[in-house]
Parts: sequence; C-alpha cells; structure tokens
Amino acid sequence: MNVTLEQLIDRFKKVVTILEVDLYDRFGVYGVYKKDKDGLPFIFIEKNQPEIDKKVILVEEFKHMMTSYGVILNQNNHDSAKQENEARALSYKELITMEDLYDCYHKGLRSEFEIAEELDVPQKFLHNAIEYFKENSGDPIKMKNGGYATINETIKFYKVG
Repeated sequence: MNVTLEQLIDRFKKVVTILEVDLYDRFGVYGVYKKDKDGLPFIFIEKNQPEIDKKVILVEEFKHMMTSYGVILNQNNHDSAKQENEARALSYKELITMEDLYDCYHKGLRSEFEIAEELDVPQKFLHNAIEYFKENSGDPIKMKNGGYATINETIKFYKVG
C-alpha cells in the first residue's frame, strides 16, 4: 500500500502534533520525538527534506513515540541503540510489506530502484528494510493473500496447495 506523507500526517495528528521546522541546521538531526513540559507529544521533522524522506522520518519518529523512553541520542549506549533499532524495524514493517513486494514482483519490477520508486520510499530505506527482513524473518513468511515468501539472497513468493 503506497501511503502519502499527507495520509500519514492525517493519521498521526490524532495523537501527536507534527511540526516541520529547520531542524538539521540547528540540531543535526532530521526528526525528533519529544514531549513538552505538560507531557504533550510532538514530532519535529526537517522541513527542507524531500517528501519521500519526510515520510520515512515521520513514521520512524512516530514509532519512537510508541516504543521509546528517555533520551536515546547516544547510540553508543546499548539501550538507546536497541530502542533506535526497534523503531526503525517497525518503520520498515509499516512502509514495506511482503504484499507490497509481491505486487512489485508481479508488475515485473526487479531492481531496488524500480521497487523503491513504486513504493515511494528512498532506495536506501528499501535496501535496509530488505536486509532487516533477511536477518529477522522466519522462513517461510506467511502473507495476508495466503501465499508465502522466503528471503535469502533473493525473495521468492509461492503458494502451497
């Protein structure tokens, strides 16, 4: 399912305030989840990013809101790195499903460039998501359409019976 930045904002703004600001020049980051002094949640995203990048940043920061605690900026800290990886993994699963990859396969799309373009995600994000799925998915992966997928050096789709 190809979701737009505006659709994500509409969905997430029910529970969090989302602001696009000059974030990178001031703080060296593209996205931040933060609660104000009253405990109200905010997601700040770098306004000078392409929309395709904002989408990924927004989803990851939303996943931080749902799963992270404390300040996790120091990625040398084991717990902080673990929280970062968890939010990133949830972002992969949100923006790229096996069903999406299956649809791309049936459209004849084979390269990461073609698939990333079809799914409207950055190519590097797609690559990292596939690597994550390779390392963390049990074989075979049951898909919602009744089929299965296996991931090793390639992704294979098949139906049983």
